[in-house]
Amino acid sequence: MANPPAASIRPWFLELVPLMVVLLIAVHVLALFTGFTD
Repeated sequence: MANPPAASIRPWFLELVPLMVVLLIAVHVLALFTGFTD
C-alpha cells in the first residue's frame, strides 16, 4: 500500500494527453482536407 495505483497511472496519463491532442489535430486536418476536396 506504499505505492498507490494513482502514482503509476499518472505518468501513463501524462503520455496519453499529448497523444490525444495530436490525434484530435490530425482528425481536424483530415476533416478540413476532405471538406475542401468535396
